[in-house]
Amino acid sequence: MNRLLILPFLLPAFALAMPAAAQDDNPKAVFETLQKSLPTGRPKNAAEMQQMRASVQELAKTALTEHAQVLSSGDGLFYRAKIEQMAGDNEAALASFQKHLGEKADGELANEARVHAASLVLSIKKDVKAAADLVAKVDTSKVSKQLQPLLDRANADILRENLAGQALPKVPVTKVINGAPEFTLEGQKGKVLVVDFWATWCGPCRMVIPDLVKMQEAHGKDGLQVVGVTNLYGYGMRFAEGDKLPHGGKSVKDLSEADEYAVNEDFVKAFSLNYPIVFTQKGVSKEGFGVLGIPTVFVIGRDGKVVGHVVGAGKESHDKLVKLVEQALGKGAHAHEAGHEKKDG
Repeated sequence: MNRLLILPFLLPAFALAMPAAAQDDNPKAVFETLQKSLPTGRPKNAAEMQQMRASVQELAKTALTEHAQVLSSGDGLFYRAKIEQMAGDNEAALASFQKHLGEKADGELANEARVHAASLVLSIKKDVKAAADLVAKVDTSKVSKQLQPLLDRANADILRENLAGQALPKVPVTKVINGAPEFTLEGQKGKVLVVDFWATWCGPCRMVIPDLVKMQEAHGKDGLQVVGVTNLYGYGMRFAEGDKLPHGGKSVKDLSEADEYAVNEDFVKAFSLNYPIVFTQKGVSKEGFGVLGIPTVFVIGRDGKVVGHVVGAGKESHDKLVKLVEQALGKGAHAHEAGHEKKDG
């Protein structure tokens, strides 16, 4: 359970000051005492979540003030950084992790500090090289199960970013729907590819798809080719005629290979897809492209090299994708019409 959630009605029960047990020279004890002071619970709504987050941040800020001395050097800097993250100050946390590594470059805490610092460098500074340098020094044999997902994400982010300017990784094709059976991504050199890693069960993926259909309509004549890439999951979202789009389908599971292909064929019809869906082997998206979450969309230039990528749905992701497509097509502002309709005013 998440120990960072504080039930509002429990807040009066304990003071913001740290208990006396933590009033010593042990930074780990300060951190652990703070953790124990955070009751478990789940928010019932967004307002309660916001109140809980604010309460956690206030507790963390108080701990930083009252234990400033013990958290000012050595191992204390490591725990200071963790508390600063709880306080919502990631920039301060990054600085503390880096200062800790400057003082103590070896040991278990330094190993963990590198993972946290790499993640923060990527999210705050967008510095792939600095993050890669930190990750390269991590002793993976000593990474805990709790920390492994954060390291996996950092590695995936680094892999994706480093693909820019590189040749399109191999995508073995096991099945093609809504396209020629012999279709391959490697065979599209000379075209601008928009490669969408997606699945029928993914809600954000379904939100992106209408924009991709419009993009194909607008720029197919210019040499653009959208491709949906997925794999067999054994479950999905089945759409029938008349279902409300994009979220009106029926969740289905325990699908055979043939049934899953049929679910995707129904999806193609329901969403009026005008581009091929390619099935590939499991692991290709993660190992070759650093895809941990979908939708993740890559733009490939006419020379077969990666121009860039976009993760997730929403306006910010859409606008970034449009710019990447414009860049690859060599077009101007009118390419912005691909995807979203122009609005008056």
